[in-house]
Amino acid sequence: MTETKFNINTNEYLPLRDVVFNTLRDAILTGKLVPGERLMENQLAEKLGVSRTPVRAGGATLTITNSWNITVQYSGTITSL
Repeated sequence: MTETKFNINTNEYLPLRDVVFNTLRDAILTGKLVPGERLMENQLAEKLGVSRTPVRAGGATLTITNSWNITVQYSGTITSL
């Protein structure tokens, strides 16, 4: 994974999983994360400054919206929106 900088908005009055979802979705929409890019749960958690649990939950929500395809446990790949 390349060195992508994420701007996580912790001032939102949302559960952390939703903040992570919004941050990852915005990164996909702005091209910071591109289709086919492999994402590792532990690396995303470190970059976002959160534990792996909200990254997992945010990834599950992205899976529902067809933006994220979980191919192997603890990692995923970006699909197109």
